[in-house]
Amino acid sequence: MQRRPSGSSEDSADAPVKASRTRDHSRSKKPPSASHQSHDPGPPPSAARNRISNSQLNWQQSQGRDGTGEKDSVALAAKTSGDINTDDEKTPAWKLRARQFKPKSPWAISLCTLLTSMAGIALLISIVYSSANLQSDPKGCRMSWMSPSFVHFSDFDTEHTRFASKYSLYLYREQGIDNGPRVRGIPVLFIPGNAGSYKQVRSIASESARHFHETLSPNVAASNPGVKNLDFFTVDFNEDFTAFHGQTMLDQAEYVNEAIRYILSLYLDPQKSERDPNLPEPSSVIILGHSMGGIVARAAFVMPNFQAHSINTIVTIFTKI
Repeated sequence: MQRRPSGSSEDSADAPVKASRTRDHSRSKKPPSASHQSHDPGPPPSAARNRISNSQLNWQQSQGRDGTGEKDSVALAAKTSGDINTDDEKTPAWKLRARQFKPKSPWAISLCTLLTSMAGIALLISIVYSSANLQSDPKGCRMSWMSPSFVHFSDFDTEHTRFASKYSLYLYREQGIDNGPRVRGIPVLFIPGNAGSYKQVRSIASESARHFHETLSPNVAASNPGVKNLDFFTVDFNEDFTAFHGQTMLDQAEYVNEAIRYILSLYLDPQKSERDPNLPEPSSVIILGHSMGGIVARAAFVMPNFQAHSINTIVTIFTKI
């Protein structure tokens, strides 16, 4: 019979525990089977960090066996619920009512929105009133009717100007109002602009003729022999590009001076004029220039063939001076 060393009673008491721990440890170190490895790759590193230790698990279980853990959890839940109820009881009634959802009326509107709407309505009313009462022409809007006819002066040929084969001179007559090619009023010469047509004079010439015969002639005061209508002459430049060629502009200015001289001579010929012999003959013309036509009219003053005092007034339309 062998002797045991001192402290053998303690070792014998701890032997079963150590043996059981050794068996459990050996079981935990046993390598898993191939089938288990193929189906269970193992927990990820993050899961390993979150794993609860055996001592903590045993502690929770022991607490559960003793019943103290359940009591603590129940007490904690009761305390939490008691705090919540206490907070609700301490909250004022008006705050609780404010938390409740209150449906708004569809007709509710803020003061700012109301004032903005009223200002917009007032502005709209003022615009409509101004358009209806303040911006209307007393005569109203009406259609402009024209019955144009042009008298070509074929005798204004190379004897008068060297540009007779290139340019032409016309006299506008409103059909039904101006009868015959004879001149009887105040001469007005229309000069078209860049690539413009001589027929552009028809709108203002037609309105002038109708206004004189429908408004001024029936009037007793207008029957004064000194009140005459306007004779609109117009030059045809074959729609030349005056703005892109300086020599073309000079040629047109020279032709304008020759046309003015010829127009004034018409009023001296009794066969081509119906003027009152008691009145003086016109010695100048009024020039109406459109766009580049106004530049041509100004250039006529510096041409060598310019006749002094032959141009009384220059009226320009869309001319940059």
